[in-house]
Amino acid sequence: MEWSTMPDGSVDWMTVFQLPKVGFLPFMERAGTCEKPCKCFFLIIDLLFTRIGDVDILATYHKTAEEFFWVRRMKGRCLDKSSSCAR
Repeated sequence: MEWSTMPDGSVDWMTVFQLPKVGFLPFMERAGTCEKPCKCFFLIIDLLFTRIGDVDILATYHKTAEEFFWVRRMKGRCLDKSSSCAR
């Protein structure tokens, strides 16, 4: 996949995240369950924070994700209320 770029050659992150048919956020909204976006989120943060010094940051993001998806399930915002967000 070719990344959309800005005139200066840098990645156009707004397009990557928000483009209606292929953007990351619309893709996540179409997931249909909480488990799919949760696993995707864990995969992304695990790939972004790979340095030895990232351990604390990674743990913080994992905790935040677990809490976020747990709250969504408890408030009935997920179709898969019994699924786990565990990796």
